[in-house]
Amino acid sequence: MTDFLAGYVVPPGAGLAGDPGMKASKRSTGGALSVFETTIGAGPPLHVHDHEDECFYVLDGELSVRCGSDTLNAPAGSFVFLPRAAAPTGSGPRTSPPGCS
Repeated sequence: MTDFLAGYVVPPGAGLAGDPGMKASKRSTGGALSVFETTIGAGPPLHVHDHEDECFYVLDGELSVRCGSDTLNAPAGSFVFLPRAAAPTGSGPRTSPPGCS
């Protein structure tokens, strides 16, 4: 028999496991996904996700995302999808002209 996950709501300003930024975890989704609410400063160094895709929903400001040789500029309200194992990726606030990382 399969155990089914229960639906849940995370109220505004709250999170899972005492972390207000964690909205869904490997544990709460049966390993399907993790969701975090965060503010991106300088962004992470270039990296590759071997097993999971990466997504961003930009709430405020503008995000510059590098995926391989492409630079994607995403203003507030944009959704960004980066496929797993495709190319090194990195992100940060957009403070330079398009095409620069």
